[in-house]
Amino acid sequence: MIRRVTARSCGLTLVLLAITAAGWAGRLSAPVQAEVRPTLPPPHLQSGGARSEVVLQQIAGILERIEGRLQRIEELAARWDQGTKPAARSVRP
Repeated sequence: MIRRVTARSCGLTLVLLAITAAGWAGRLSAPVQAEVRPTLPPPHLQSGGARSEVVLQQIAGILERIEGRLQRIEELAARWDQGTKPAARSVRP
């Protein structure tokens, strides 16, 4: 019985030593480098100024698209008006 306990203890000890050695070997062979990147807080945690800046940029983009569409509509209307002008009326004496 004493031999079995000793053999098990030696086996477990060898396994633990092997795992520990593998861990140390992994740490020594590959140094790890890390950097901390600053991240923006989630939108629901941003202050009023940070939120309004994003919203204003979105509004500016929408207004630019609207302006482009209005410009194209105005150009189309101008071409349509030029093509469908009524004929000049003759002046009766």
